[in-house]
Amino acid sequence: MKKIRLILLILLITPTLNAQFNFVDQWPSRFRIGSEGGISMVSFFGNPVTAKSHINTLGYTAGIYFQYSFNQILHPDSTSKSTLHFGLKSGVYFDSKGAITTPNSLIKAGLPPDSATTRIQMDYITIPVLITFSMGREGKVKFYETLGPYFSVLINQHTRRKEPDGATSGINNIGTYKRFDVGLSLGFGIEIPFKQKFYLNVEFRQNIGLFNINNTAFPNNAIVQTNSSNLLVGFSYRFGRKKPYKDK
Repeated sequence: MKKIRLILLILLITPTLNAQFNFVDQWPSRFRIGSEGGISMVSFFGNPVTAKSHINTLGYTAGIYFQYSFNQILHPDSTSKSTLHFGLKSGVYFDSKGAITTPNSLIKAGLPPDSATTRIQMDYITIPVLITFSMGREGKVKFYETLGPYFSVLINQHTRRKEPDGATSGINNIGTYKRFDVGLSLGFGIEIPFKQKFYLNVEFRQNIGLFNINNTAFPNNAIVQTNSSNLLVGFSYRFGRKKPYKDK
């Protein structure tokens, strides 16, 4: 069944890759819509003990976004030498963050030993507001950067312990964490256009929490902040319009 769904998706997408603007009765809009997602390396920081005891683990992120270009969208045959492009990007993402403790990591942090491995998973709904900067000709491959704040709401939390004998147990401790998080996002990527309307992008994005998320989950009112390094793969579509934008 999964293979059939994949084949159907490919069949639906393939014809649209031939779509392009004719620049007679349809022009490209400054607006795009897209989706992107990928794996993340997530961890906590904020104080030396937590940074040593809670080590990196895998998470993920996925979402949909809208992007607006500040630059005039030019005909692909234009002789304009403009190669610098600015825009605004925002959307709604699902982020899985957290960290993991092991017997060795607890000992290195100077904490009482524990035979179990504990994974803390925190699920957020995140809205980034990013300024985009790219270099390259319109309709060509571009390298780009993104920078801006993000705003997150914690919607679920799960702490899972795995004993040496393989036995597992879990508990929801969402009340011991603060529900809101604000951070800074910085990304670097490459964008590949397909037939003027469609774009494939690959991006490395670093999200750094700026505020303490600890409520009562960690002792001594320890400051704990989130960190995630994300490898994203995305696909976007540029809307059309019936008239070109007026030259400024």
